[in-house]
Amino acid sequence: MNRFAEKQLARVGKLLDRWMEKRTREVRLPESVSCLEDIPYRDTGKDCHKLDIYRPEKTEGTLPVILNL
Repeated sequence: MNRFAEKQLARVGKLLDRWMEKRTREVRLPESVSCLEDIPYRDTGKDCHKLDIYRPEKTEGTLPVILNL
């Protein structure tokens, strides 16, 4: 990757990190939703190979699944 692309990628990464921090502070889950965080789906130790699961606390039966990639 050339130097220009590396700088742009780093800049966009910092902007995304700031946006996520702000969103996390401002947007709260409803009390009826629980979250299991940082569940590894590959045993590599990398953060990019982890997922979070959000689900309603008081439900029975099957639920739909939404993947956000």
